[in-house]
Amino acid sequence: MPKTTHKIPFKHWMGTSSFWTMLEQRGHVYPKGMKKFDRKKDWAGPANNKKLAEMIPESILGVVYIGACAYRHDYGYAVGGGRLTRWIDDTVFRRECLASAKKAHKAGQLTDDEFKLARKFCWMYFISVRVGGRKCYNYKKRIKV
Repeated sequence: MPKTTHKIPFKHWMGTSSFWTMLEQRGHVYPKGMKKFDRKKDWAGPANNKKLAEMIPESILGVVYIGACAYRHDYGYAVGGGRLTRWIDDTVFRRECLASAKKAHKAGQLTDDEFKLARKFCWMYFISVRVGGRKCYNYKKRIKV
């Protein structure tokens, strides 16, 4: 019996592993403005303001890499939607940043005090995208029926 391949569609609330599996699918089509993930590229900060983006680090305390979290966040913003999907994208970004900090702490890369500080930075990133992300989000207009 032939093996069927089930395409995973993007959902703003999808899990992290499902998101990366979706990107690995053959023939995956990226939303407008998005390219394949490249760890060498700076994904943190606004794409429409290079100077500001340069000021926003891709790692917290030089240890917790959040570039992949920022890429996922940018992907959701490129897909776009409404106010609820933007809230979901921002919340998923915060959740993934916190998970990265927790992973670094468990690996012994952060002391307890550094972990507490890293969590505060995750919240600062979240507040920043909530406050400043509106202009970058791909809001889709509702069709009136």
